[in-house]
Amino acid sequence: MSPYSLALLMVLVQTLVLTASDLVVENRRYYILLSDSTKVFITPLHEGAGQNLVVFSPDSSHLAYTRTCGYGFEAEGRAVYICKPDGTGRTFIFRQPFHIGKLYWEQIQGKSILVFYNNSGGVDVGKNFRVYDLMNRHLVFETAGYIWDRQGLCFQLGSEDYSDSAKTKTVCIDTCIASEMLEPDDGSTYVKGDSVLNRCDNADSVLLTAQSLITILGNAKPDAQMAEITDALLSPNRKMLCLVANIGHNLIGVYDRAKAESIYRENSPFTTQRDFVWSGDSKKIAYILEFGDGYDYRNPDSNMVVVLNLETNRRFTKTYRGNHTILDLHWSPDSDTLLYEFKPDWSSFSEIKPIIVGEN
Repeated sequence: MSPYSLALLMVLVQTLVLTASDLVVENRRYYILLSDSTKVFITPLHEGAGQNLVVFSPDSSHLAYTRTCGYGFEAEGRAVYICKPDGTGRTFIFRQPFHIGKLYWEQIQGKSILVFYNNSGGVDVGKNFRVYDLMNRHLVFETAGYIWDRQGLCFQLGSEDYSDSAKTKTVCIDTCIASEMLEPDDGSTYVKGDSVLNRCDNADSVLLTAQSLITILGNAKPDAQMAEITDALLSPNRKMLCLVANIGHNLIGVYDRAKAESIYRENSPFTTQRDFVWSGDSKKIAYILEFGDGYDYRNPDSNMVVVLNLETNRRFTKTYRGNHTILDLHWSPDSDTLLYEFKPDWSSFSEIKPIIVGEN
């Protein structure tokens, strides 16, 4: 056996037998102690205003650790890395201008999943929650929301104000991890390259980075670090995806999955959207805009029915001002006419009204 082969064999054996018990702290630094007593430096024990973390994966094939990234107050910001137990293969995963107080692994569906977020006071609540899939090497879930409770693999996420229970949602990590990078029949996952949006169990919305939103909606430039996907609807032929994102204001986008590009974007600073309905031929989409304070101070309760013809790139609208309600939207079987129910608040009766689109 050549010296090179012997050295390679020794490295392989060392990699297989290294475990968390081989992690030592000396001179305020984390090291891995190899079988030949060689020490491999991993990360300092303390940097800036906080302590770093080092954790082994369940199968001991990798370890994750944090280091200061130069961001945040008194350098409290942290970056997350992974490497093999012998210190090789160091890979950057993520960085943020906040401390990371929780860093641990889970074994789900045969995959090693890394979970990290910043907590406070040593308790199991915090914010900026992220889940990393080691096998596919990408983040599968991330949110800037607060974590208010944890039960096993399930987390209750919400706003900073815990009393605002209407905005809380439960996300279970195991439902965020797909066995393969494929779209399930229920349309709950949308894939474009390495960008994945997961609608987890009981999650009313999906939270992802603004950069991920740019990837999906083209060159839209959000003015916030995080973007909240508040609605998403696939077309009947499953080729088009309509998204509504909260980026400090609302953004509507239609993404052509076949062309892998955004084909429509609409910024709506003073509105909320509801009742998205695709036509049967997947060429048109209709929705209702509800205008809030700031759009029209004389008629703050204005509503608008909007129809987009994606083939002709035309936009049809019908606006109503005053006290009334616009109810269900329905397309005719030939996809040429949109029907909606209009009801004045002072009346006991409603009226079915049409918007004829045809081929226009």
